[in-house]
Amino acid sequence: MTACLACGHDPGEVAVLGGLRIATEPPAAFWRGQRLTNLTSGDCCLLLVLARTGRASHFALLAQCTRPDTAPKTLEVRISKLRPRLPDGLRIVTERGWGYRLEVDA
Repeated sequence: MTACLACGHDPGEVAVLGGLRIATEPPAAFWRGQRLTNLTSGDCCLLLVLARTGRASHFALLAQCTRPDTAPKTLEVRISKLRPRLPDGLRIVTERGWGYRLEVDA
């Protein structure tokens, strides 16, 4: 099997955190059973990494969800563009000096 083109993870990999479900093949995110159609495959990669443990360092997200030659500031821009597209009850919170945390309302 080949890896996901967006994030390099194994095909069919799924992460679940509360009402959020992320799949890599094809890249898709579901919130409380409804597909989030406004997200890109890169957005799904960011959510997948965050959903695995609830939080991730800035460097882990850069390494897993961007190309090696990507400028570090690019991640901050991607996160800022992703936040307003998330549904109510799902938030990405900055952990200053470390990375990001994914918060999910029950």
